[in-house]
Amino acid sequence: MSADFAVRWAVILAVTLVDAVWMWAKGIGVELKSLGPPLAMAGILVACAVLCSALARRQRRLAYVLLASADYLQSVTQLMLMILPLLALTYLAATTSFPLADEVLQRADGIIGFDWERANAWVDSYPILAEVLRLGYQSIQWQFFAVLFFVSVNRPGEVNSEFIWNFLVSLLLTTAIAAILPALGHGGAVAASGLEAMREIRNGGWTTFDLRSADGVITFPSFHAALGVLFVYSTRHERRALWAVLPLNALMILSTPTEGGHYLVDTIAGCLIACLSIALVRPIRSATARLRLERVAWLPGAYPAASGER
Repeated sequence: MSADFAVRWAVILAVTLVDAVWMWAKGIGVELKSLGPPLAMAGILVACAVLCSALARRQRRLAYVLLASADYLQSVTQLMLMILPLLALTYLAATTSFPLADEVLQRADGIIGFDWERANAWVDSYPILAEVLRLGYQSIQWQFFAVLFFVSVNRPGEVNSEFIWNFLVSLLLTTAIAAILPALGHGGAVAASGLEAMREIRNGGWTTFDLRSADGVITFPSFHAALGVLFVYSTRHERRALWAVLPLNALMILSTPTEGGHYLVDTIAGCLIACLSIALVRPIRSATARLRLERVAWLPGAYPAASGER
């Protein structure tokens, strides 16, 4: 097992423990049934990754394809299981007693000349544009799988180290800031449920974490905008993928204010968070690269020929 991969699992475990203690202190329960499907899917993905790695040792002609497949399955599993405790952490962060920062954020928008109501009305006056922006905003749901696939195919053995670290660090940073500067935002075309969830949390009505109804509750900084930068950065070595990912994420970032109900300063801050995450992840990965763990044969990183940390 590569040290980098193991350290990421250790961080996921640490976040899970923080969630557990925080929920216990707040008297928040967990709907265990909602965790069943993702945990079952994770088990299936791990089993498939083990099978692909085992077959790669026997089928040398297909070794690269099988190792890339194992790398992809391991990456998806880790990211999927990482999202569970991180999403719970965003909800817990919203329970802080800091006052809402909407007035401050709205004034900041005014200083840079952005009027959300006018911008939203202008977008709504062009139905085709509104639909394109909506699709761009919602592309986040499948871009995870696409980016992980591109990296696994081109750099098997890394298990998407760079992207997953950037995802983890950027979300932890946005969660920490959102805990201190909570905001409701404007709602937007597709973010009304997140606004209602934030209001419920602030009013003390949130007593059970149910993954099936969980939604994004972070307004400032915009995590959508942060991911828009990180998706592009993660595919910078794959030129053919970059030509598709770059315009799509430019669209996603542009859609963040109106479709996501964000202030413009949320979007700017999200992009800056992504840049800060990139700067922090480089030394983190350099440090984990210097660690050494005994490699386990069924993990993608167990094959020196297929590995190649960058």
